[in-house]
Amino acid sequence: MLDRESAAVPHVHAAANGSRPAAGVGRLVLTPTDPRGRPGMRLLVGQLTEAGFIGAPLWPGRPIYRVGDDFLALVSFAGCAVRIDPTGEGEGPWCRVGIPRPSARARPCLGHNTRAPRCHECRSRLEDWPRRLELWHSQPRSGWRCDGCGVVRPPWGWDWGRRGGFGRTFVEVEAVFPGEAVPTPALLDLLTRASGLSWRYFYVQG
Repeated sequence: MLDRESAAVPHVHAAANGSRPAAGVGRLVLTPTDPRGRPGMRLLVGQLTEAGFIGAPLWPGRPIYRVGDDFLALVSFAGCAVRIDPTGEGEGPWCRVGIPRPSARARPCLGHNTRAPRCHECRSRLEDWPRRLELWHSQPRSGWRCDGCGVVRPPWGWDWGRRGGFGRTFVEVEAVFPGEAVPTPALLDLLTRASGLSWRYFYVQG
């Protein structure tokens, strides 16, 4: 059990077979700011392991890792007494880190908490984004036109805030409620040094 005197987090448990937590929990997702960026995965995983952010894989051949010994120094949890269970068998929330293989092109990482993105120019909301996203899957080179100002951008060129995003590479911390945990500047700097890319983060539920 990893402890840090700082703020109580709800107990969260998941099935021992590695299934995702209940839809109401969620995860903290980190991804390169440029959604087309693809860092070298061996170097990335090696650096995160050396820094103590991740530990050993939970299951052979699967890119899901135990949290490392210095996890709580790199992720800041809100509240007053954080107890992290790295095994899924203790009393605290079972946190683990998934680093899936990069996709061939930018893909969405969205959830039940995702809301209509805003145009960076006029701040209009794209209320019909689910329909556009469905069409985009069959026409991945197409852009989305803003109903407010007419500018056309790819899906990742819209402001999704902290409720979703696009990318080829993701580092996913489960199980975390939106806003419950924030990557420290040290973690973001570590990711940048390991990849040569700047990173952003958001939260996804479901």
